[in-house]
Amino acid sequence: MKASVLKDSLIRKFDKKLETIIREDLKILSEIKTYTIRSGGKRLRPILHYCLCQLLGYSGKHWLDVGAIVELIHAASLLHDDVVDEAETRRGLQSVGSKFGNKTAILAGDYLLACGIDHLNNLGYPELMDIFTQVIKDLSISELIQMEWEKNSKITLDIYNKVVYGKTASLFGAVGISAGILSDKNDKEKRN
Repeated sequence: MKASVLKDSLIRKFDKKLETIIREDLKILSEIKTYTIRSGGKRLRPILHYCLCQLLGYSGKHWLDVGAIVELIHAASLLHDDVVDEAETRRGLQSVGSKFGNKTAILAGDYLLACGIDHLNNLGYPELMDIFTQVIKDLSISELIQMEWEKNSKITLDIYNKVVYGKTASLFGAVGISAGILSDKNDKEKRN
């Protein structure tokens, strides 16, 4: 299968799974879900998770669930980040905060996180819950550190690395570790 065809097929599968994970009764949440899922994005993290699961020989079906949860955490972090940064646009479109209001964007981001954590909990892998809970903590801490450094422009390499780790690397690390957990690799293999 050609790489672009596989990528497009995976994106459709992840988007469909996102639709089922994000359960909503409120019209505004339905609108934000549709707007967020259809706004594009490369789905790099879930696709990487799929590839790592394949590489590790995982033959189960939870790769799709975990990949979608990864995307939910990423999407929620973008909703929150756009509010904090007062961003008007995201991927060439109005940010959710700009289109629906910042308060709505924050609450929608919280809702996406809750849906992801709920779905993750239902998979029955306590290790995955630990990994992704830490990612959410890392995201929050790094954003707070970034806000503090904006008040004081004396940034050190250590502070910069903490922000980059929390906002980017932590979730990518969780993608790899979770693939190892699903494929039942030992702790040393998971961390390498």
